[in-house]
Amino acid sequence: MKPIFTFVTLVLAFTTFGQDTTHLGKSFVMSQNYKARECNAVGEPIPGDTNSCILLMGFLLRVEAITGSNYVIHIAEFSHSKELNEKFVRKTALYPTGEENKHGKNANSSNLPEPTEHELKVYFLIPINQFNFLTDPQIPVQSRHTFTAGIPTIPAKLRFGNGGTGNDPRYFRFEGNISLGLSAGWKYSFGKGSTKYAMNLLTGFTVASVPVDSITTRGKVNSSTTCASFSPHFGLVFDVDKVQFGLYTGLDFLYGEPNKYWVYRNQPWLGIGIGYSLFQVGGQSANTKNTKPD
Repeated sequence: MKPIFTFVTLVLAFTTFGQDTTHLGKSFVMSQNYKARECNAVGEPIPGDTNSCILLMGFLLRVEAITGSNYVIHIAEFSHSKELNEKFVRKTALYPTGEENKHGKNANSSNLPEPTEHELKVYFLIPINQFNFLTDPQIPVQSRHTFTAGIPTIPAKLRFGNGGTGNDPRYFRFEGNISLGLSAGWKYSFGKGSTKYAMNLLTGFTVASVPVDSITTRGKVNSSTTCASFSPHFGLVFDVDKVQFGLYTGLDFLYGEPNKYWVYRNQPWLGIGIGYSLFQVGGQSANTKNTKPD
């Protein structure tokens, strides 16, 4: 009976350890406020009544190590926390300019050692048994700089004129049409808390239906009609949560003979687009939140 009890105990111990280590090196978002004790990089508590800090909901943290029954965590983003900024200033004050630092060397000395990553980080302890209640692992933490792709729609275009002068007289036109295509490019995400923002720099193409008439073809087309066009474009799109507002510019190349006579040939247009999740690629949102039981 005793060997069986010992075996079960070992299995449970290894299982618990395996569960604890699954969070190592991963990032999470604080789902509620928590007063945490400050420690060093190996989890040793820093003595003193003031060495604690309120970790606010929305903070991005990273699990750096395990010590005893606690995780050693580092707050990756805290620019809006006065308390954490003061702690960071205290860390960087170990390397004052024009004075002897903790290494006994002048900061202007050429052989002054650079501060290590661990020396400049601020670490805290979070109990392992409370970690899932204090963080939301279902929120994916992605890089601020990502690749993005999607299907743009540009319902309105502005074409600029030359006052009706010259060999190709053009007038300002506002056109409403439907254009669909593909776009891809670079996305930069930012924002704190529940509201997320992003900026997208995009390039791609659309296929559109462009209205033409006698005026825009110098009399070569007698009636008002539409022509298919191929339109390469560049775009700057801003995201506020899942709503997007975009500005685009590009060129329209009409299909067939009308392109020879079209007065807006090789003339850039300005497009406006408003959409919902036009360029969101993947990702998941947390549809459940951990709540601490009474």
